[in-house]
Amino acid sequence: MKWLERRSMESKEPDSPGWHPIPADWKLVTDAFEKAGKTGVLEASRALIRITDLGLQLQLVRVLPRYDVAIRPRLSTAKDFSKVEYEIYVASLCVRASYPTEFVAPSLVPGKRTPDLKMVFGEREIFAECVRKEPHELGDPLNKAVWRELWTQLSNELGQLGASHHVKIVSFGEFEEQWIPVIMHDTREFISAGKEGVWTDKGVGCVLSVHRLNLPATPLEEGLSMPADRGPDPTFVFGTVATDEAGRKMLTRKNRIDLHFIDSHKLSSVLNTFGGKRRRKQIDTLGILYMDLDVRHVHQEDGANTYLRLVAELLTRCFTPTTNTRLGAVVLTTGPIFQETTEQQGPFVNRRVCLRVVRNPFARLPPGFVVPGE
Repeated sequence: MKWLERRSMESKEPDSPGWHPIPADWKLVTDAFEKAGKTGVLEASRALIRITDLGLQLQLVRVLPRYDVAIRPRLSTAKDFSKVEYEIYVASLCVRASYPTEFVAPSLVPGKRTPDLKMVFGEREIFAECVRKEPHELGDPLNKAVWRELWTQLSNELGQLGASHHVKIVSFGEFEEQWIPVIMHDTREFISAGKEGVWTDKGVGCVLSVHRLNLPATPLEEGLSMPADRGPDPTFVFGTVATDEAGRKMLTRKNRIDLHFIDSHKLSSVLNTFGGKRRRKQIDTLGILYMDLDVRHVHQEDGANTYLRLVAELLTRCFTPTTNTRLGAVVLTTGPIFQETTEQQGPFVNRRVCLRVVRNPFARLPPGFVVPGE
């Protein structure tokens, strides 16, 4: 507590050396309580929610075996705090799931990595590794020249196929021109085979969705219109109109091409965290990988859940009978997502955490085991 009070009095900026988020939040919270003592109203804030969350989680996990070795010495280290905070969060999920849980002490052998947690379920030991991805830097993903090349090639292809389809491309970060030939090939394959659905590939940092559009049976009274739900990302709608014997204009073909951006970690970055020899060595028996992704810059409504769903679908395809067989599941989380509004009673802060469990069908967890957080 003395360290917390002393550090909270220091005036450091977030990007300054040694800056720690908890003393900064603690200062905001203590100021808020002092103000509440005078006004009778305690205003909600991100700092208050973070301090409260951390306090409740610490209350659950500080009694676990090896907490004093694996966690306590790292709490005051600014550089390592983000990872420690995530380990505490995952440990609290394990405790709430009623599993006997303990922290795993770091290895004393140079270069050897160990998992972070161990749970016991019946006679089985299940280990957990906790990875919090580095903060994602906000980018400018829309390259207008590349987007123009994409919809030019794609619209020509749809025209040649005589298609009436909705093609949606969801890009994780900046859309790369080198992905266009792959998108063209797979769109052609989908439509030629009469298939519909969602396609992902770990070699391309985007997701492709292809669905057939139903044409209206009534005459076309007005021109084609842009959909109201398109949001800030680019959309292109085009079609073909013919005149019937009665002189009425009928829509014979309609296509829509959408390009959506999810400004978060690229798929390649997520897959690199998920796979690799280092990860397999960390968990040398059955385990679970918890991975926290930064979605602060995802602007679409419910975009965080969409992002996790798409990443989860891709990860599912990475499980095979011969690879990643030690991972029983991957748990994707987003960390707290805040939405601040102002109401008559004052500022209101909505907090939610998105979580998605991807189970490995080739390394089955024990029957009846519920993944903490599931």
